[in-house]
Amino acid sequence: MKRNVLSYIFLIFSVFAIATTETHQLRFNHFTVENGLSQNTVLTITQDKYGFMWFGTWEGVCRFDGYSFRVFRADEDNPKALSNNRINSIFTDADGNVWVETADVSCLFRYNYSDESFYRLSINQLSPSVRRQLANIRIKGQKTVQNRTARWDATKNGLIQINFKSGNQTIYLPDEKLPFSLTDNSINAVYLDKNKNLWVGTQNGGINVANLNSKSFGYYPIGMGITSDKVVRAVCQDKAGRVWVGTETNGLCVIDRQQGDKISWIDKSRLINPNVRHLYCDKTGTIWVGTKGGLDRISPDGRIHHYYAGKAGSIPNPWVFWVMEDHRGDVWVATFDGLAQYNRSTDSFRSIDPAKTLRSGNVRVIMEDY
Repeated sequence: MKRNVLSYIFLIFSVFAIATTETHQLRFNHFTVENGLSQNTVLTITQDKYGFMWFGTWEGVCRFDGYSFRVFRADEDNPKALSNNRINSIFTDADGNVWVETADVSCLFRYNYSDESFYRLSINQLSPSVRRQLANIRIKGQKTVQNRTARWDATKNGLIQINFKSGNQTIYLPDEKLPFSLTDNSINAVYLDKNKNLWVGTQNGGINVANLNSKSFGYYPIGMGITSDKVVRAVCQDKAGRVWVGTETNGLCVIDRQQGDKISWIDKSRLINPNVRHLYCDKTGTIWVGTKGGLDRISPDGRIHHYYAGKAGSIPNPWVFWVMEDHRGDVWVATFDGLAQYNRSTDSFRSIDPAKTLRSGNVRVIMEDY
């Protein structure tokens, strides 16, 4: 099949650019279950080496050839079929193989073109390159957290909980009839603290929290009426057990649950920028605050140190997306224009030139393979 047969397909819609001398418009053709799609909730999309488009839904995998859909569903009695219809991700590797991850996250499925079946491999059987691809897909900012029993995925359409043992999935959404439901369905961040509290930062509903030890997995909106900014993008816990919440316009608030959910706001004028994108607490108890205007380091004694982009010994770009500490205690910062490594002894950063080390300077996440 020729790749150009599907060159016009993008996302779940076929997109056509109508270029005229007067205007430029996009015309969308819609594909739903009425056109052969297995289910209307599409979570993941890729294109293979032959030009086929692959769509992952909550009811199996759909392959589109430009004219019609071929649906692949789970079949417990068929060892060459998927094990679960809930599709988390679809991607292709360097050799052009199509890989499918279902809600059964203990394994991955490789598509066989010869007989249109799927070959199941455990995570340990995967090649290092495929494992790295899978890890990059799973970890996108503060979008996923997990413990030994379950995983929670933040989406624009609710919080998805996947039980590892049973494979069962629960989707948490706002519900006016339930006082302990989420306050918004668009979720920006999830964080699991050391007290087994699951914190959920939303786009329009502030911060929500649930205790995993509770018999009912209920939420209550700690942020509504307390955090004056309902857009929450980052959450972390410090050494004292306090929870730090980063907002889009009003900076930081600190929630002390041991003091009856006492809320303390840090004057946003003290921050380098009030638009907080990432929070991280290192081994020394220092809170690192990544913003759209630079980086702040908050010492355990409350002093705030600013790191402006472009200055000698500072970070390379003001947009900070990620901060992490490696096993040696070195702090790394991901920015829109490359990486920076912190030197504690000199209180300065060493910038790493993306042109020499990375394919792109836009670094969103850092992980250590140790």
